[in-house]
Amino acid sequence: MVGYPAKPGPSKAKAAVIGALIGIPVPFIGPVIGAIAGVGYSIYKAKQRG
Repeated sequence: MVGYPAKPGPSKAKAAVIGALIGIPVPFIGPVIGAIAGVGYSIYKAKQRG
């Protein structure tokens, strides 16, 4: 399943929370950076699972 997005569940929720926490303090570029961080976290966790 390499290359496919992670299945919905707790890991996506964690990634969304990380993105939101990064995006809240910085009004304009924060949401973009937060979204990138959330996606990066999801990809990192998916690769760890194999």
